[in-house]
Amino acid sequence: MGSGRNSFGTGLLIMKKNYLFLAFIIFIVSQAGAQDTEIGVSSRISPSILTVDTPFTLTLFIEHPAPEAVNIIAPPFTGSLTLDRYIKSSRVTQAGPVTAAEFRIIANTTGRFSISSFTIITPLGIIETGGFVFDIHSPGSDRIIIPRLTWEGAPQSGVLTVGERVTIILRANDWNEQMPAHGFFVPEVPRGVILSASAVSSEERADGIVMKLTLIPMAAGNFSLPARVLNYGNTRFEIPALRIRIIDRERNP
Repeated sequence: MGSGRNSFGTGLLIMKKNYLFLAFIIFIVSQAGAQDTEIGVSSRISPSILTVDTPFTLTLFIEHPAPEAVNIIAPPFTGSLTLDRYIKSSRVTQAGPVTAAEFRIIANTTGRFSISSFTIITPLGIIETGGFVFDIHSPGSDRIIIPRLTWEGAPQSGVLTVGERVTIILRANDWNEQMPAHGFFVPEVPRGVILSASAVSSEERADGIVMKLTLIPMAAGNFSLPARVLNYGNTRFEIPALRIRIIDRERNP
């Protein structure tokens, strides 16, 4: 009889372990699925002209309705840039409710200063915003130029096959000022793709092309470049977001 009870107890223990193992597997699968979910993030810097000793605001708009579920890890600020205030709240946009994260910053000196990526953590996954560059002017500086930027070369269907190569360009319309150095516009490379920048010729620069990227996706999912804002002299580049869905190559039977 004692042996029977021990066998039953052992069997119950094994069943519990199996249930725990199954729950652990389900948790891993659910977490992996969350990481594949695309998170939309856009940014805005106000005012358009940044001057020394005058606060300006960098706002991140995250496509998640609950601010309490969104955590943001800000990059370190240099001695020339001081983070004065941080506020996270809910906003209603045309696309629906979003989380707005406002960072009020004060520049202590004039010049061009940069900060690295913000890390945004939500129940749907994690995303890096890419870096920001701020061009700080003295009071009374000339108005800033904002070219209209567009992406070209992405598939019209918005879908790309794994292993397929495509060249995507960023074009500045109605702008012929001095071009920043090669690499100024190059974004951080997302996971699961090969993304390389090519040199832009003088003829292409004259035609408005500011960046050429070769994209080769290596896995199915969503390829996304978040919207970015870069400043160069008195020119403000507001780079729009780029999103492409990546699908597996069809297999012949």
